[in-house]
Amino acid sequence: MRRVPFFFFFALALGCSSGAPVQGSGGTGSPGTGGSNSTGGSSAGGSSTGGSSTGGSSLGGVGPASGGAETGTCTPSADCTPEPLPTSGDLHQDCVDRINQFRVGCWCEEPLLRWTEGEACADEQAAYDAERDEAHAGFGDGICESGFGQNECPAWGSEQQVVEGCLQMMYDEGPPPSGPCEGSCFQEHGHFINMTNPSFGKVACGFHTTTAGEVWSVQNFTN
Repeated sequence: MRRVPFFFFFALALGCSSGAPVQGSGGTGSPGTGGSNSTGGSSAGGSSTGGSSTGGSSLGGVGPASGGAETGTCTPSADCTPEPLPTSGDLHQDCVDRINQFRVGCWCEEPLLRWTEGEACADEQAAYDAERDEAHAGFGDGICESGFGQNECPAWGSEQQVVEGCLQMMYDEGPPPSGPCEGSCFQEHGHFINMTNPSFGKVACGFHTTTAGEVWSVQNFTN
């Protein structure tokens, strides 16, 4: 069983998932397959579920808070499965673009900018976590500047499965019902909260492939 450490953050989001997903979906967290984030949260896909650490958020389930991208033609929807975009040839950019498909196209929020300065740290954290077989180890140990929130897809079958499958599973958690979201609520919705949090303005994706062919990926969010 993969063990996810308990962290206590204020404006953070953290979680994890790992495993060899089937047909591009799934991942394993604490065990199983899915995604994970630092505000907590787990992901579920197929017959497996992801794990997460503890945390909390005041983000409720009433729709986007900033309304930046919300227009008369955009209605927030948690039940949203956009077709993955063609690859740009840049994995880090593809990851950002996929997150923004959900954040903008599904949840009507402002898009996240690509945090290029944070990508070296994100790659380092993905490798660090893979070496220790422990999600969010690098984030918790503070090995580099990683922003204020983190989602993680540990031990997936390919980079494409991370971008197309794991990020979809994270969004599929949906928003919390209402009001503050802590404890088990945060574990259930934390990935979604990180992806759609209007307080975040940038994201850096990191990737590492082990000698066994497992892909670990972190997504670090910052203001």
